[in-house]
Amino acid sequence: MGKIVEIADWWAKYPQEATPSQLHEIFADYNPRGIEDENRARLRKILDRFGVVENLVANRRSVAKGFAKGSKPALVSGHRRSELLASIAPDVPIEVRWVDEDLDGEKTLSLALNNPGAQGHFLPSLEDVLASLHVDSLGLTGFSEEQIKSMIGENPPPPGGEGTTRLDQKNSVTCPECGTTFEPE
Repeated sequence: MGKIVEIADWWAKYPQEATPSQLHEIFADYNPRGIEDENRARLRKILDRFGVVENLVANRRSVAKGFAKGSKPALVSGHRRSELLASIAPDVPIEVRWVDEDLDGEKTLSLALNNPGAQGHFLPSLEDVLASLHVDSLGLTGFSEEQIKSMIGENPPPPGGEGTTRLDQKNSVTCPECGTTFEPE
């Protein structure tokens, strides 16, 4: 029965939800990522449309992992989402996934969760997926207008409603993450 009590005490201290303003208080001071205004605006559109669909991750920073007693936790992943949400709805709780890592593990996890190279790359079928979307959905993909044009051409699919069709002309596709260019077959 002791193990159940320990877990209950831990979750009482580290809730599964926190508000963006609370999370702002635990931003990791070493976070090596930034965001440009244009990308922040795209992220805002995505959050407005879909909400927070990925958990933010925070490190408990326990004494058992080498931190001083009373060390405040640290946000490991989700800084930009939390920052935007703090300006939109600072007191609305969002889910947090807690880990218990030493400082090296915390930094390693932060880099791994935020590294585009660790998240794979787009396949040539990306062009088909983008071309199948309604024009009003294209801006919610996280790609810039220029990236979309380079992948599906100057003629986007028709806006909303029925009739979105595949483009007849195939273009080369350049992955915005790794820079690999795929030629049409």
